[in-house]
Amino acid sequence: MSLLTRLKPLFSSSRLFMAADQLEQLDKSLASSSRKKLAYPGPTLPGERTGKDRNKGKARGERTNWKKVSKMYVKLGSGGTLDPLADGVLIVGVGNGTKDLPQFLNCTKTYRTTGLLGCETDSYDAEGAIARLAPWKHVTRALLLQNLERFRGEIMQTPPIYSALKIDGKALYEYARQNIPLPRPIESRKVTISAIDLTAFTPSTEHRFKFPEKRLDEVQVAERQKMLALVASSTEGANLVEVNGSKELSTTSVQPLSSAEADEAEQSAGAEVTTGDEIPPTFELEMTVSSGTYVRSVVHDLGIAVGSAAHVVVLTRTRQGAFVLDDRNEVASPEQEIDRGLRCVDWSIMERALEKLEADEEIEKDDEGWAEWELEILKKWPDQSKVAL
Repeated sequence: MSLLTRLKPLFSSSRLFMAADQLEQLDKSLASSSRKKLAYPGPTLPGERTGKDRNKGKARGERTNWKKVSKMYVKLGSGGTLDPLADGVLIVGVGNGTKDLPQFLNCTKTYRTTGLLGCETDSYDAEGAIARLAPWKHVTRALLLQNLERFRGEIMQTPPIYSALKIDGKALYEYARQNIPLPRPIESRKVTISAIDLTAFTPSTEHRFKFPEKRLDEVQVAERQKMLALVASSTEGANLVEVNGSKELSTTSVQPLSSAEADEAEQSAGAEVTTGDEIPPTFELEMTVSSGTYVRSVVHDLGIAVGSAAHVVVLTRTRQGAFVLDDRNEVASPEQEIDRGLRCVDWSIMERALEKLEADEEIEKDDEGWAEWELEILKKWPDQSKVAL
């Protein structure tokens, strides 16, 4: 939503999305404002001014009715969210295009993700705090490949407790952070992983990733264990399994290595729990999944399955439905033509325009009155009917 908040004034200033009479009416409404560039009154990003704040110190006749102005702005919506850590394809509906967004909530998606071994975090990604360290030296490319097979196809998956999924209007992560008992069990869901491949296994000398600086204290660890036990006992498809002497939640039916398997693997590799001074390898996965699949949970569960731990350090959505991040220009077959055409707009170009708009700087335009970001859209989407960022 914060991204849409930023895009709204930019799109509302463009004849790509607004008719001439709409732009004229909006200009008149802003004429009395000392801020000549478009500004969206809310919701705002941290540190941004609200519409009310922008009117402070102005005479009554000089104030702008931001509530009225905001109704003139073009309507925006998104076809699904991205994790705070993630990047990649984000589908944005503009104007009447928002009516088409529901179809993107139920389409397949392709992700490329990097997991760091040896460390589990409370949120299953690098944004969280260290919850558990685990042996990792026994984990090899072959062991990861062997366990990937368990994740292919249709599985039951329980959403992670640190997710935006809501129960009774409150996001799950709010229950977790406030240590509030869940009003009812988290419902596991049937998801499909139609493809999952190990695309890289990178030793510590060849990557830049480190464990998070934040770490759960003993009290927080105990509270987390209680929360995990509650989720596992009340949720079909979730399992509280023994991993290195600790009870950990596996959000699928995937089980870790048996004691004999783990002992054999650890003895052969001389495995021990890392102290954080030595950083483990990373592994990169590419997967195509159904809607509602949590990639963070897949990485977390794979770490458990190989008798270690893992959390996401990179997550990129490379495809959503027919929209693809890759902008290769290879010749497409008739069946692939729609995929070749549904390319994404380069976000860096949008970011440059937003920075100028938010700094009240003039956005340069060509002789025909088009800005760089508008030309980027026209280049990839001459019919202006389907655009993705």
